[in-house]
Amino acid sequence: PYSSGASAGAVRKLDRGPDLDRARRVSPPSLRSVPAVSTNGIPASANMKMHIVEPKSFTEAQAIADKFKQGIPVIVNMAATKPDLLFACYGMNDGGSLPPDAAGTKRFAEAITHLRAAAAKSGVKRVVICTPPVQDAKGNSKMNYHDENLARYTAWLLSKRADGWDVVDIHTPMRRALDEGRLKDPAFQFAKDGVHPGREGHWLMASEILSQFLGAKLDGVAAAEDLFPAHGTVIRKLVRERMVLRFNSWMTQIGHKRPGVAGAPGAKPGLPLAEANAKAADVAKQIQLLMTGGKP
Repeated sequence: PYSSGASAGAVRKLDRGPDLDRARRVSPPSLRSVPAVSTNGIPASANMKMHIVEPKSFTEAQAIADKFKQGIPVIVNMAATKPDLLFACYGMNDGGSLPPDAAGTKRFAEAITHLRAAAAKSGVKRVVICTPPVQDAKGNSKMNYHDENLARYTAWLLSKRADGWDVVDIHTPMRRALDEGRLKDPAFQFAKDGVHPGREGHWLMASEILSQFLGAKLDGVAAAEDLFPAHGTVIRKLVRERMVLRFNSWMTQIGHKRPGVAGAPGAKPGLPLAEANAKAADVAKQIQLLMTGGKP
């Protein structure tokens, strides 16, 4: 990984030693051997061993990688989740760390192509790639390279529509809205830190998915609450409650080190998946009731 320096031409390599050290200190995941089987009609060696791993934490990636380096086939069992539809939105971190040139765009393109292919291979029926949101330099010319990178990634992703890719463009309308808003009010912003949008920015992102991918007509709809003829505020609150239930449960399931988020060391864990899904189903019934004329 790389990070830009004071100018678009200054690129420095970051020290990833601490991350690798943490990964090496993690106990290896439970691996179990299974007999090798023939693939595509070609008999496997009788001495070949495969390993199946059911990862519970991202930190187990090092142990899995070590098996690959040793030439041992590894099967990663991700049966816990089998989505039919996948939305992916990447680029913000890449824009700040990859080289600010065609080589950086090539690395981004390769990664996204791999993600899309891997998702399809795992059984996802439709993969929707969203262009990254904007990075707001807020007048700091030394940071302009970041959003310029994101604009390059956006152009590449939009070119993939010709190849049949589902691509929702978030970056272009968000950039336009930010520029227009700042012309009216120099203090206008979507994100206080220039990266993480608040509610207004998230609504813009959601509205582009609704209109571009689902064909929704959003004339006169200024916020999520306006999508519903009645009880919009209550419905949005319930939708968020359902999302938080599932988010906390999945973050706890996969394991990570993000401070203050369910599943991280010292943070309150989310519910087990089965329990979270059951509670989410109850919330969904409440939402459906309100959408069909019921009362809160």
